[in-house]
Amino acid sequence: MIGVMKRRVALGLVLLASLGPATASHAAGSTRSVTRVEYPDNAASFTWNESGLNGAASSFVIKPDDPLTFLVYAGPPASGTNVASVRVELWNNTGGEVRFPGGLHVPVTLTNNGPRALVALVRHPATSLAPGAGLYAETPTTLRGFGQYSVSALAVVRFAAP
Repeated sequence: MIGVMKRRVALGLVLLASLGPATASHAAGSTRSVTRVEYPDNAASFTWNESGLNGAASSFVIKPDDPLTFLVYAGPPASGTNVASVRVELWNNTGGEVRFPGGLHVPVTLTNNGPRALVALVRHPATSLAPGAGLYAETPTTLRGFGQYSVSALAVVRFAAP
């Protein structure tokens, strides 16, 4: 499932967050575009077990001056299946366009109790995101076993010159 969203007035069920300290800072006042790797603004995990008592969690930090909000989510499979849903959301908080060289391709890593379990590739056909706009994309992925899964991701974005 893919979509493009307009800026939300209320937070509602979608939690807005901001860049963590691991990313490079936006080049304020620069006259050229800046390309960088972005990491999610949240930490996400879920539990999938045989008993059906599954759960998902996400923690985040809100930073209003963040140029890009990047969230990743994943949840346990529905009862009787081993297919989980992985979702990413991005929001452009700048006054300029944000571009995705070659389209938006977000590799999402699901780590199960230590070893890397699998990587799901979440794609969106958009090559740019207008100021104040957001988008989401999700994809199903097959899990290999029960357990605690942590979720991580990255995206390559280009910030337009101000």
